[in-house]
Amino acid sequence: MIPLKDENPSKTIPIVNIFLIVTNISVFIYMNYYAPVLTQSIIFKLGFIPYELFHFIDVNPKNLVPIPLTIFTAMFMHGGWLHMLSMDQGRVEVSPGLPISVGLLPGWF
Repeated sequence: MIPLKDENPSKTIPIVNIFLIVTNISVFIYMNYYAPVLTQSIIFKLGFIPYELFHFIDVNPKNLVPIPLTIFTAMFMHGGWLHMLSMDQGRVEVSPGLPISVGLLPGWF
């Protein structure tokens, strides 16, 4: 069930959360609508391949970023609209209480 409101709403603007959601949507639209022919190439160049990380060998095609950073670039690639929307919905639902529970600065997430 999708929650309609929060019992303890935040009084600050979640800067990092908004940035991550906008980045997710932007990368998804670019990969699926502006460069659909290059989607498989983008996945191989920016996606996380465990073999590369554990052996520190860049297999073909060559990565666009250093091998350890593919863990982070892979976070912005999604399989479809439903996958992307459900991930962003989870981020919106979970993130308001996250900074308080882990001791981060409130309002960032």
